[in-house]
Amino acid sequence: MPMAPVLPDELKERLKMWVEDGGILILGPMSGFRSEYWTAYKNHALGDFGIWTGIEVDTRIPIDPYNKAHASVLKIKSDYAENQAEASLWSEAISSENGMVKAKYVTGMHDEKAAIIENSIGKGKVVYLGADPGYDIMKSLYLYYASEVGIKPLASGDKDVVVVERARGKKESLFVINLTNEPRQITLKKPFKEMMIGEDKGSNSLELKPFEVLFGTVN
Repeated sequence: MPMAPVLPDELKERLKMWVEDGGILILGPMSGFRSEYWTAYKNHALGDFGIWTGIEVDTRIPIDPYNKAHASVLKIKSDYAENQAEASLWSEAISSENGMVKAKYVTGMHDEKAAIIENSIGKGKVVYLGADPGYDIMKSLYLYYASEVGIKPLASGDKDVVVVERARGKKESLFVINLTNEPRQITLKKPFKEMMIGEDKGSNSLELKPFEVLFGTVN
């Protein structure tokens, strides 16, 4: 879920049931920190959301992008990333009695405080991010947790390309969309046959023109 400041009670209950049944919920900073009336919670920064996730926000400060001397840096301690990265948006120091610390801040007001915590709930997990760790770490993090539930990427290569799987009879089909005005190159897991203009690419590698949209089947 993105940074969602308001989470209705019904949605929170559905998320709780989904996680307990085996889902992995990844939350951005300041998720659910306001009620549906936009009021602040008195006892917990995240209200009852913080109670059932087992993850609490101890302190919260904005990160000034123009004052690098006081900026926080994330030091990732996990299997999904090795390098440090500069945190952005907000810096929340988080804690948990039973959760695993997956990242800490380095420098800044939250030096050595936890920045990412994973907590097991029922059959599933909640992963709370106290800051935006940047594109590279987010990508590694998503791939890491997706692999835990057997989800594999459809392609690899340049960023800003969307690959969407669609059912087409008994054959697998894909939409491939270049979201930029620059050429992009990706490699699909299977050979691709373009259907809209009848061009057989004959390979896994695709060279995409600016804003190009392809639709085809994979073998």
